[in-house]
Parts: sequence; C-alpha cells; structure tokens
Amino acid sequence: MLIAMLKPGAKPPPLPAAGDEKLQAYLKKHAEDLVRDFPDLCHYKSDNEGILKEAHPKAVFMGDSITEGWGVGDPSLFNRSVLDRGISGQTSPQMLARFYQDVVALHPQAVHIMAGTNDVAGNTGPSSPEDFKNNIRAMVDLARGRITFKSCWPASCRLNGFRGGPISSRSSRSGNSTSGCSNLRDSIT
Repeated sequence: MLIAMLKPGAKPPPLPAAGDEKLQAYLKKHAEDLVRDFPDLCHYKSDNEGILKEAHPKAVFMGDSITEGWGVGDPSLFNRSVLDRGISGQTSPQMLARFYQDVVALHPQAVHIMAGTNDVAGNTGPSSPEDFKNNIRAMVDLARGRITFKSCWPASCRLNGFRGGPISSRSSRSGNSTSGCSNLRDSIT
C-alpha cells in the first residue's frame, strides 16, 4: 500500500480522524512552524554558539530523524566533538538552508549526510530526483576544500525515480573515494 501511495500522481494517505485533538494540534503547530521557520534554524542555534567557543568538532552528522535517533540508539556516539544535527522529518531543501549555520560555520573535519527519505515521502511538497541531487550538490559546494563528505541515500529505493543503493563518498581533502556507507565512527576516532 505504501509503495502505491508514493507513486507519482497517487493520492496521499488519509489524515487521522478529526476526533484526535492531540494529533490535530500537533499537525497544526507543525504546519505553522514550517511557515515561520522552514529550515528550523533555531533548533541547534544556541548549541552552535557554544561549540563556536570551543575546538572545532571532528564530525557533524547532518540529517533527519534517522540521524537524530542515532543518539538514542548509541548515546556514546555523540559528544562535543561529534555532533548530531539531525532533525526529524527534514528534507534536503531544509538541510541545505541550515547547512552553513549547522555545519560549515563549525569547521568540522568530516560530515555525514543522511538525506532523501523525507524527500521521497514529500514532507515539504513535491520534489524531483534532480531537485534532490541539486540540494546535495549545493551542500558539497558549500563545504568544498574543507570537509570530507560521506553520504548514504535511501537503500533499494526505486520510488518516484530515485534509484537506490549506497553512493560513493566524496573527499575534498584527500581526493579518495570509498564506496557506500563506511563506518564513520572508525574514520573519526
């Protein structure tokens, strides 16, 4: 059923019943927040200000709920030198809009980008594979020459023209490229 809903031209899933006041209030607040602060620039702003007064982090993990949730799954992964900059539900245009503030300005040695799942789901409206690629390219361009990128897009995803599987990492420092989703913990410790 989910695959059928995500095909181009398919109708979105039905909204929850009108009687669920808590969910309706959450959805209303979420819609208002998107209008007021589309990229959620305030989410990590105060933490970033503190980080800027310290040493540069070894790595920043930029992403969505998957990235945000890694801290729950492995609390030892993130600390003041390995930062979690995941925000639940975010799409690549939102990540791009906050990329300078949440990544580039912090001058990390490495960045891990996890993006694409919410683009496929249409969380911020229609998005083409080319839109997604351009957002990723823009993030790469913003960090060129200073940051190593490792990215893993949705695996085995063939919805709305996205073709899955891990992609190659790009390293602007060394010129080296490694295939797929390497163990970033090993590369930053």
